[in-house]
Amino acid sequence: MVENIKVLLPIILILAIITSASLTAFSAIGTVGIPREESQAESEVPIEFMSWNVSEKPPLKFYEDLLHTLAKRYPKLVKVYSIGKSWRERDIWCIEVTSNVKSKDEKVGIAIVGNIHGNEWLAGLAAAYTAWWFVVNYEYNISARRILDNYVLYIIP
Repeated sequence: MVENIKVLLPIILILAIITSASLTAFSAIGTVGIPREESQAESEVPIEFMSWNVSEKPPLKFYEDLLHTLAKRYPKLVKVYSIGKSWRERDIWCIEVTSNVKSKDEKVGIAIVGNIHGNEWLAGLAAAYTAWWFVVNYEYNISARRILDNYVLYIIP
């Protein structure tokens, strides 16, 4: 038992450092997006340029609004649906992200699950960011394009 802990402890520490660095970098990552449309109000920030605050827990409505906005803005890449209800009778939303280059039957599905426990809100934020990043960068980033052309991401923030 002690030997297992000695082996796992450095791995856990490395994962914690990587996770912390990744979440800290969220706000510093440069993203490529679509320019503001003429019809948008000046005070409205396009979803492609939204900022990510990792210093505080977002409200539940943030996730629902984000997923539905992505689905509305990118209907060829995104589907959003409820996969059930929480014990508090709230919808559990799933965002399905993939391109239509191949049929879903030809692709491998990957599940990314965020908020398994209520106090682990950073995981939910990381899952939401992952969905946002792939959708917004599909046209501009070859890695995002290759992944969405060959895989289906099922993300549950």
